[in-house]
Amino acid sequence: MTNRRAVVKLSVLETHSCRSSYRRLQYLFQEPPHSYRKTSRRVLACTGFNIKLLHDPDGNISTTQNGGYLEKQFKDNLKKAHNPKRTYQAQTLIVSFSPDEFDTKDLILQAKQALTLVQHFVHQHFSDAQSVIAVQADG
Repeated sequence: MTNRRAVVKLSVLETHSCRSSYRRLQYLFQEPPHSYRKTSRRVLACTGFNIKLLHDPDGNISTTQNGGYLEKQFKDNLKKAHNPKRTYQAQTLIVSFSPDEFDTKDLILQAKQALTLVQHFVHQHFSDAQSVIAVQADG
């Protein structure tokens, strides 16, 4: 019996460097969704690495996070690095899946699957950095 591994190709649409993560996090968690066609929620699932996220009363990571709370953690970590030449605080990476890859009829299930795929990608490439991962249905 042979082991077969599935290869997942993620399409990176955009990357941005930003001097402050606050606006990016506020946009991600506090803005309304771009389209209400599939959901009324901006963030369907989220997680992160090396950062403290807010949890709901059941103990699960909340899909509603506070941008200021998260940004303070990024800023504190940057101060610990003691690198006066570093001007960027965060890097934004947007990953998009085609409709062929995800059938959004069961949006919550697909959000969990997308979150798992991106978690593995982030862990593989950026495991020593702080990260916030959020899944949206914007398009």
